Amino acid sequence: MSFPVIIHGTEGEQYSTYTSKRWPLGTKMVLQDGREYRFGKAAATNIAAGKLCAATANGANFDELAVPAAVAVGQRTVTITNGATAIATDDFEDGYLNVEDDAGEGYLYKIKSHGIAGGSASVDIELASPGGLVVAWTTSTTVGLMTNPYKAAIIHPSPNVTALIGVTNAAVTGQLRLVPGQGSGLGADRRHGRHRRLSHGV
Repeated sequence: MSFPVIIHGTEGEQYSTYTSKRWPLGTKMVLQDGREYRFGKAAATNIAAGKLCAATANGANFDELAVPAAVAVGQRTVTITNGATAIATDDFEDGYLNVEDDAGEGYLYKIKSHGIAGGSASVDIELASPGGLVVAWTTSTTVGLMTNPYKAAIIHPSPNVTALIGVTNAAVTGQLRLVPGQGSGLGADRRHGRHRRLSHGV
């Protein structure tokens, strides 16, 4: 299935919420006057309107993960060894796999899906790119996993340690919605597990 890189919305669409993921996290919506929003959701804590928000920080146990076997160029499903923190199915969906050291170092791949994995267990990760790996991996390769910055928005801490993603222009609880991107405010909503748009960022 293919998705548009940018979607165009009418005034009021930025307040819509969804119970299922309508677009990949981070998809941009542009209103007629140029305001931009990104599709995403907030973390567990409710966020009121008018709050500067940031992405949730990645856990330290998802850094420098081992590759148990060599992986060839073009392989789309790769196996890595998880860190000490268990992961649920698709925790890193629409997130990123960063090759940190040795063969393939510096390449960043978007994650399409993955299964469940306990601490220190192996996990298969499907890459979003149809072409798979650009540079082959060896057993010396290490990787890091990063969640999509629009997956779990939080009110920015002080000092902030992650990317700022926008200012809410509507209350955000637990739904998927559009969050403000460049030139707007963040309307992330997580109410009752629904998806809605996050409003413009800063």
